[in-house]
Amino acid sequence: MQKYETDTFDDDTMQAYEAHIAALERLVGRQALELEFLRGSSATGTTAEKRPYARD
Repeated sequence: MQKYETDTFDDDTMQAYEAHIAALERLVGRQALELEFLRGSSATGTTAEKRPYARD
């Protein structure tokens, strides 16, 4: 924080932060796709398949 406030951020530090942010953004994107896929696959099941007591 002190480096940022005094404007002594070097390019290497900034590039490392940007790379870390990009990796986190990719992770969030993958998780969003997984959630969308899982929600979509559960929506395609029949009503009886969605109710656990109907399978017994």
